[in-house]
Amino acid sequence: MLMPTVLLLLTVAAMAGSGVAAKRPPSIVFLLTDDQDVGSAEVAMPFTIEHIVHRGVNATRYFTTTPVCCPSRSAIISARYAHNTLNSDNGTTPGCMRQHKTAFPIHLQAAGIRTGCFGKFLNMGGMKRFCANLGKCTSGHCETPKGWDEFFGMCPDTCYQDCHYAHNGKLITPTEHTGYATSVIGNRSVEFVKKAINDDVSFFLYSATHAPHLPCTPAPWYKNEFQDKVAPRTASWNASGADKHWIVSQQPPLTDKVAKELDDVYRNRLRTLLSVDDITRALYAEIASAGRLNDTYFVWTSDHGFHLGEFRLGAAKRQVYETDIRVPLAVAGPGIAPGSFLSDVSSHIDLGPTFLDIVGAPIPPYFDGKSLLPKITGNSPHEKDSPKRTMHLVEYMAAGKLKTDVVGHVQCAPNNTYIAIRTKTSFGEFSYSEFSDNKYNFDAPYFYELYNLTADPLQLHNRYNDPSTPHTFKQELHEALHSLFKCVGTSGPNSCYQ
Repeated sequence: MLMPTVLLLLTVAAMAGSGVAAKRPPSIVFLLTDDQDVGSAEVAMPFTIEHIVHRGVNATRYFTTTPVCCPSRSAIISARYAHNTLNSDNGTTPGCMRQHKTAFPIHLQAAGIRTGCFGKFLNMGGMKRFCANLGKCTSGHCETPKGWDEFFGMCPDTCYQDCHYAHNGKLITPTEHTGYATSVIGNRSVEFVKKAINDDVSFFLYSATHAPHLPCTPAPWYKNEFQDKVAPRTASWNASGADKHWIVSQQPPLTDKVAKELDDVYRNRLRTLLSVDDITRALYAEIASAGRLNDTYFVWTSDHGFHLGEFRLGAAKRQVYETDIRVPLAVAGPGIAPGSFLSDVSSHIDLGPTFLDIVGAPIPPYFDGKSLLPKITGNSPHEKDSPKRTMHLVEYMAAGKLKTDVVGHVQCAPNNTYIAIRTKTSFGEFSYSEFSDNKYNFDAPYFYELYNLTADPLQLHNRYNDPSTPHTFKQELHEALHSLFKCVGTSGPNSCYQ
């Protein structure tokens, strides 16, 4: 059953566009979810799977830069790694918004693209200057993040029902705008697209929901869905992680009570994603009915992944494993072959350059990522400048104190700070990480993890101390990791593109 607040927008009268693509630059719909793992969309987002994933390209080796909300979103907005924006925490002073002067929407706006951001932009630490209810400004006099013609941001980001929003500097209170947040964000997103189409302009829509982030509160009309679903029981679920760093190695086995709680979380996560799928459906219908499918790209991803019982971890993120760092990315639009795949290593820092490339705007040299457009269409002026990437950096600065998750299992501690590379070689795929006790100093790591993902995709066996692992290989990975940890931009001796 469709939600009442979105039902009016779901005029599925024309689900296929027609006509010749206009000469205007293409438009872009960017759909960003929160804490979404790779597999959940197959269960809860059928329209998104059919009309974006199957209609376009599916990136099978796509990763976040930091597996926690605010730094990963900073990487998306800035197209830069955390060590280049000093945004590796999750919202502490001075917050996650130091990079706003170089954000990709500024360059889209300069290229004549109408830009709109709706929903979760950053965590509370990055939103205080934009939201009057968070104490740094007064309504009507708050800043709006640079680069947005229309900004409708959540204040704070953790709300599901009757929320506060910052709308171009003015605070919108729950008394002025009630409703389920995902539906509100969807409705506002469709209104923005509809107006841009009516004005015959190219647009960039950034539609970012809080779903399926905890507390993963479903819309009332979806609260009884998926009664028979349980969290996936892979070989790593409730498995001992004795060879992993201490947060994992000391996790107690999942009790029956905790397992049931994790299953409840899983079901509610799926339920919240049904509302995200409604947004995709509504936007697709609006664009199709206007005959604009031929010049519109749809892009869907998540800020980072999520674990739910793997290695006895509870319900959270922040870890170095594939569950937390690997995320979905699908792109559908002009020139992209339906049902195609991108197997190259790619990540959030590539999104900004890709968006600029799509509309024909210059890509700044200080971005750490490169456009994916040549790889997914073969049609870009930057094609000759886009070799295969073989390595991706993941970096995380731990929270200042020990943190437990909703089922009481440890999810982070001060010495969970790490840097890692996810690499694809001619003889296999590997994940290598170094853990530090000393903030962001990795001169003397206290622990190492190494996984052969070709032979061990679930990361069950840490091979770092295995006698069969050559010392020379470990040294090569160490040097490659520290080279990326010092990288800046995409050219020169310290290039981030390796």
